[in-house]
Amino acid sequence: MTMRIANFTDAEAEALIGASRGQLRKVTKENRPHVRRWLNAQGFPAAFTAGLSYIELQLAYNDKSGSEQDKLRRKLGEAGEEEQPGLPQIIAGEASPPAIAAPAIGAGNGHDLSPEAKAIAAALEILASKGKGSVDAEEVRAIVAEEVKKIDLPARDLKITIGDRPAVELKERTHPVFDRVLKLALQRGINIMLVGPAGCGKSHLCEQLSRALEAEYGAIHGTAGASESALTGHLLPGDGGKFEYVASEFVRLYEKGKSVFCFDEYDCFDPNMIMVVQGATSNGGIHIAHRREKPYTPRGENVVMIATANTYGTGANPLYVSRNVQDAAAMDRWTMVPMDYDTAFEKDLGTAGGLTEAQMADLWNLRNKVRENQLRRVISTRAFQKAVAMIAAGDSWKTVMATLVEGWTRDEKSKCGITG
Repeated sequence: MTMRIANFTDAEAEALIGASRGQLRKVTKENRPHVRRWLNAQGFPAAFTAGLSYIELQLAYNDKSGSEQDKLRRKLGEAGEEEQPGLPQIIAGEASPPAIAAPAIGAGNGHDLSPEAKAIAAALEILASKGKGSVDAEEVRAIVAEEVKKIDLPARDLKITIGDRPAVELKERTHPVFDRVLKLALQRGINIMLVGPAGCGKSHLCEQLSRALEAEYGAIHGTAGASESALTGHLLPGDGGKFEYVASEFVRLYEKGKSVFCFDEYDCFDPNMIMVVQGATSNGGIHIAHRREKPYTPRGENVVMIATANTYGTGANPLYVSRNVQDAAAMDRWTMVPMDYDTAFEKDLGTAGGLTEAQMADLWNLRNKVRENQLRRVISTRAFQKAVAMIAAGDSWKTVMATLVEGWTRDEKSKCGITG
């Protein structure tokens, strides 16, 4: 298994987990992903931490002496380099030695310097070669900008081998949970639901999954007023006025096989549509009453059904007010995979765009304050993209921050430590 370079600080972990190291009373379903991510940043592969018990995670996080982590390292060493049958082989980066049979799960976005960080490092080398005092601020910006322009690859290349099929190369940046989602997608009968805050990359991950599997991709977006015909297909008038069945994109991909279909914003779907999805996800096929020639549609081979949601089917909350309550039967069909913002990606995005460490800390702190005070506001990865764009346009950091909280109440700003 491949070890990682830390890219998730104690401060970031404590802010997300809600407890300082040594003071975490209990690992729960909600904070477990953050504790695991913190442990990944200490050098433990994600595939290893995924199998740790709640108490092992709690002890490792609370122990500041390092003894608990030493125990886990011994446990990891005993696990060795055993191959995991039935899982895809994922090799991060072209430099990975071909002799490694076990999947290098957890190489993640911090496994090596990202292209953005390499560009900044190259720029610094150029500056250092010029000698002290020989460049001005404008020249610094020009050199850094020129190096960033040379970036033509994402943070890592993935080479994915499934069984005897030819390897698939995915030259894209991927979210830390991508490896787990890919492994789940290869298990027959598993339907995956990505649950996380707005703008954390759920829909994008679904598209990446289809490319990794070389499968055709389709999606439908949840609305409260859509008809189930959007899933099952329509009867439309043809030549001579005779009504003919026209299959939906979902039915086509469901029958065809080797496809990935995304139910986007699943917790907004109309109940009638949910009933169609329930049958399709668990019964091995769906019934289409208005298709007389073939009223039953079996699920094709290698059909991956994946959904995205902001809630766990619990209905509207102060932040996501348009979400619908889902019944237990509807949610039982899905394997829940929690997602959060990829701070490593945000850091590289901000660095490449010229944001300072302090400015990025301002954005993360604003997000943490929003969460702590349960405000109906979102500070997503898009906030970093907006900040980079505004800085490039010549705005001051004060203007950037003021724009990001435009329309907030005085009380909301006060709770986030924003004055003026």
